[in-house]
Amino acid sequence: MLELAERKILRQIQGLPNNTANMAVYTLVGAEPIAITLDKNVLTFFMNIVRNSGTIECEILRRQIAFSDQRGKDFINRVEKTLSKYNLKSSSYYIENPLNKIEWKRLVGIKIKEYWKNECHNEKMEKTSLKYIEIQNNPLNEAHNIWKSVKNNSKDVKAGEIKARISTQTYIFQAKRAKFDPKCDVQKPFLFMIYIFPQKMC
Repeated sequence: MLELAERKILRQIQGLPNNTANMAVYTLVGAEPIAITLDKNVLTFFMNIVRNSGTIECEILRRQIAFSDQRGKDFINRVEKTLSKYNLKSSSYYIENPLNKIEWKRLVGIKIKEYWKNECHNEKMEKTSLKYIEIQNNPLNEAHNIWKSVKNNSKDVKAGEIKARISTQTYIFQAKRAKFDPKCDVQKPFLFMIYIFPQKMC
């Protein structure tokens, strides 16, 4: 439900329709999916427990590792799945070799960026509607050039929305509309380009 709400808000902010691919919704503004935020919290909480080796929480965690069932829904199973998801070592390794806060944050950040970038490239290969979107070097927390170039005025924002819709193939061109509406005027199908790229059309 959180993911659905997040994507709905991001679509509304960018003026994108509901049929826009999920990956495009996130990467155009450099937003972080809720799932990744939750995974970060799980991994941070796990390492906080591991670093305090003399506490009851750490002993409970050791016991869970020893007796855990891979099909169970306890905390350690979720940790193991999250570690595996981002190509990190097992929880038993980090129990014996805990990392300090800075090292762990840096390692998790690198692995999550690699994972999300690969996910973006894989989805781009699977969906033809994404072939015109260039994946940024850091799709997380870095807006796409479409929105980076937008200035703080209504004209630029409107042009940015049209660019975003063209790049995600959700913009309906006059030529396509004419196939379904015989009354549609297709004499000037590229006038919108003068509005979006005035310097290139002059």
